[in-house]
Amino acid sequence: MKVGSSGRREATIQAIEELSAGVTLMPEEDRVEAEVEDLILGSVIPEIPRPPRRVWTRLAYVLGNIHVANTGFPPATERAIQKAFLGVE
Repeated sequence: MKVGSSGRREATIQAIEELSAGVTLMPEEDRVEAEVEDLILGSVIPEIPRPPRRVWTRLAYVLGNIHVANTGFPPATERAIQKAFLGVE
C-alpha cells in the first residue's frame, strides 16, 4: 500500500497476482508449529520417514480454512466469489 499512485499500486498488485499464481505461504504460526513438531518427532523417532510438510496454500486460505458466506452480495455474486477464490463448484 506504500506504492505511489493508485495506477502504480494496481500494476504492482496485478504483477504479484500473476507471479504468485494464487499461491502464498501458510501463516508463520502454522509453519513454525509444523517445523517444531517435525524436529521433535525426528529426534524421538528418527527411523520413521515422514513426508515433508506443505508450507504453501491458496491465497484464499491464508487466514485459515474459512468459507466466504453472508457477504451482503447477491447470491450469484457471492457464489462467483467462492468459485474464484476457493475453487468451489
